[in-house]
Amino acid sequence: MLRDGRRIAPFKITADGKSHCLVKLVDAGTGAGVLTVFVRKGTTVTVRVPLGRYWCRFAYGEIWFGDEKIFGPETTYSKANDLFVFDATEDQINGASITLYGVAYGNMTTDEIEPYEF
Repeated sequence: MLRDGRRIAPFKITADGKSHCLVKLVDAGTGAGVLTVFVRKGTTVTVRVPLGRYWCRFAYGEIWFGDEKIFGPETTYSKANDLFVFDATEDQINGASITLYGVAYGNMTTDEIEPYEF
């Protein structure tokens, strides 16, 4: 499997119309942050990520206060309960797509986390 750090796997993120979201991918093996993406409420963003296994964390809010305070004291933090796996076969690159609001029969569960866990 190709693991040279190139961002080749697609990652599509759709936010609801209520809150902006900061999405962070964390390497499952090292705990290092790999990618952080700001998604405006009501929009969809598609980025490319390196192949690998990642934990996905989220910060939600209305007003952006910057990299340190994120969305200020009203920021809500959560994490996905399952790993996100971005991999490749000989003829296909496998990415992920998430929708950041309740979806009937959806398959992603999340738990709230503390700010320091983000």
